[in-house]
Amino acid sequence: MLKNVRHTGIITLHPEKQLTFYQKCLGMKLVMKKTLTGQFVETLLNLQGIELTYYKLAIGNTRWLIELWHITKPVINHLPSTAHIAFTVKDLDKLYKQLIKYSVEIVSTPMIDEAGRNKLMFCKDYEGNLVELVEEL
Repeated sequence: MLKNVRHTGIITLHPEKQLTFYQKCLGMKLVMKKTLTGQFVETLLNLQGIELTYYKLAIGNTRWLIELWHITKPVINHLPSTAHIAFTVKDLDKLYKQLIKYSVEIVSTPMIDEAGRNKLMFCKDYEGNLVELVEEL
Protein backbone atom coordinates (compact mmCIF):
# COMPACT_ATOMS: atom_id res chain seq x y z
CA MET A 1 0.00 0.00 0.00
CA LEU A 2 2.81 2.47 0.79
CA LYS A 3 4.70 4.03 -2.11
CA ASN A 4 7.34 6.06 -0.25
CA VAL A 5 8.15 8.23 2.74
CA ARG A 6 6.85 11.68 1.86
CA HIS A 7 8.13 13.92 4.66
CA THR A 8 8.77 14.23 8.36
CA GLY A 9 7.12 17.08 10.25
CA ILE A 10 8.82 18.81 13.16
CA ILE A 11 7.06 21.22 15.52
CA THR A 12 9.10 24.36 16.07
CA LEU A 13 8.70 27.23 18.51
CA HIS A 14 11.31 29.34 16.69
CA PRO A 15 11.01 28.89 12.91
CA GLU A 16 13.66 31.50 12.07
CA LYS A 17 16.28 29.63 14.11
CA GLN A 18 15.22 26.28 12.67
CA LEU A 19 15.33 27.66 9.12
CA THR A 20 18.88 28.87 9.78
CA PHE A 21 19.84 25.39 10.97
CA TYR A 22 18.30 23.47 8.08
CA GLN A 23 19.21 25.99 5.36
CA LYS A 24 22.54 27.47 6.45
CA CYS A 25 24.00 24.59 8.45
CA LEU A 26 22.66 21.62 6.47
CA GLY A 27 22.23 23.21 3.03
CA MET A 28 18.54 22.40 2.56
CA LYS A 29 16.43 24.57 0.27
CA LEU A 30 13.13 26.19 1.31
CA VAL A 31 10.63 25.08 -1.33
CA MET A 32 7.34 26.25 0.23
CA LYS A 33 5.90 28.33 3.04
CA LYS A 34 2.18 28.35 3.72
CA THR A 35 -0.16 29.34 6.54
CA LEU A 36 -3.27 27.25 7.15
CA THR A 37 -6.33 28.40 9.08
CA GLY A 38 -10.02 27.65 8.96
CA GLN A 39 -12.25 24.65 8.59
CA PHE A 40 -9.97 22.53 6.35
CA VAL A 41 -7.00 22.40 8.74
CA GLU A 42 -9.27 22.26 11.80
CA THR A 43 -11.02 19.19 10.37
CA LEU A 44 -7.80 17.60 9.10
CA LEU A 45 -6.02 17.82 12.48
CA ASN A 46 -9.14 17.80 14.67
CA LEU A 47 -8.00 21.00 16.42
CA GLN A 48 -10.43 23.90 16.62
CA GLY A 49 -9.00 27.40 16.09
CA ILE A 50 -5.61 26.17 14.86
CA GLU A 51 -3.31 28.46 12.90
CA LEU A 52 -0.35 26.64 11.41
CA THR A 53 2.48 27.93 9.23
CA TYR A 54 4.58 25.23 7.62
CA TYR A 55 7.90 25.43 5.84
CA LYS A 56 8.92 22.65 3.42
CA LEU A 57 12.64 22.06 3.02
CA ALA A 58 14.31 19.74 0.50
CA ILE A 59 17.71 18.23 -0.14
CA GLY A 60 18.56 18.84 -3.80
CA ASN A 61 15.97 17.33 -6.14
CA THR A 62 14.77 14.66 -3.75
CA ARG A 63 11.05 14.19 -3.10
CA TRP A 64 11.64 13.56 0.61
CA LEU A 65 11.12 16.71 2.66
CA ILE A 66 11.20 18.09 6.15
CA GLU A 67 8.20 20.17 7.20
CA LEU A 68 8.67 22.64 10.03
CA TRP A 69 5.34 23.31 11.74
CA HIS A 70 4.95 26.59 13.61
CA ILE A 71 1.62 26.54 15.42
CA THR A 72 0.65 30.03 16.56
CA LYS A 73 -2.88 29.17 17.72
CA PRO A 74 -3.40 27.55 20.11
CA VAL A 75 -0.19 28.63 21.79
CA ILE A 76 2.16 25.69 22.36
CA ASN A 77 4.60 26.07 25.22
CA HIS A 78 6.33 22.72 25.23
CA LEU A 79 9.59 21.55 23.73
CA PRO A 80 9.67 21.09 19.95
CA SER A 81 9.14 17.53 18.80
CA THR A 82 8.35 15.46 15.78
CA ALA A 83 4.90 16.45 14.60
CA HIS A 84 4.28 13.59 12.19
CA ILE A 85 5.60 11.35 9.47
CA ALA A 86 3.87 11.27 6.10
CA PHE A 87 3.61 8.46 3.57
CA THR A 88 2.46 8.51 -0.04
CA VAL A 89 -0.04 5.70 -0.56
CA LYS A 90 -1.65 4.01 -3.58
CA ASP A 91 -5.31 3.76 -2.50
CA LEU A 92 -6.24 5.82 0.55
CA ASP A 93 -9.86 4.66 0.73
CA LYS A 94 -8.80 1.01 0.81
CA LEU A 95 -6.12 1.74 3.41
CA TYR A 96 -8.63 3.71 5.51
CA LYS A 97 -10.87 0.62 5.72
CA GLN A 98 -7.87 -1.48 6.76
CA LEU A 99 -6.96 1.01 9.50
CA ILE A 100 -10.47 0.78 10.92
CA LYS A 101 -10.26 -3.02 10.82
CA TYR A 102 -7.11 -2.86 12.97
CA SER A 103 -8.66 -0.36 15.44
CA VAL A 104 -6.29 2.46 14.50
CA GLU A 105 -7.20 5.84 16.00
CA ILE A 106 -8.49 8.01 13.15
CA VAL A 107 -7.87 11.77 13.46
CA SER A 108 -9.54 12.73 10.17
CA THR A 109 -11.23 10.74 7.44
CA PRO A 110 -9.90 10.93 3.83
CA MET A 111 -10.46 14.36 2.31
CA ILE A 112 -9.32 16.27 -0.77
CA ASP A 113 -6.86 19.12 -0.11
CA GLU A 114 -7.80 22.69 -0.98
CA ALA A 115 -5.80 22.57 -4.23
CA GLY A 116 -7.54 19.36 -5.34
CA ARG A 117 -4.23 17.55 -5.92
CA ASN A 118 -4.17 15.12 -3.01
CA LYS A 119 -6.50 13.03 -0.89
CA LEU A 120 -5.19 12.90 2.67
CA MET A 121 -5.95 11.97 6.23
CA PHE A 122 -4.29 11.70 9.62
CA CYS A 123 -4.31 8.81 12.06
CA LYS A 124 -2.20 7.79 15.05
CA ASP A 125 -0.01 4.75 15.40
CA TYR A 126 -0.50 2.51 18.42
CA GLU A 127 1.76 4.73 20.57
CA GLY A 128 -0.02 7.95 19.62
CA ASN A 129 2.39 9.25 16.95
CA LEU A 130 0.67 11.29 14.26
CA VAL A 131 0.79 9.72 10.76
CA GLU A 132 -0.26 11.51 7.57
CA LEU A 133 -1.34 9.40 4.59
CA VAL A 134 -1.47 11.05 1.15
CA GLU A 135 -2.77 9.74 -2.16
CA GLU A 136 -1.71 11.85 -5.14
CA LEU A 137 -4.66 12.44 -7.48
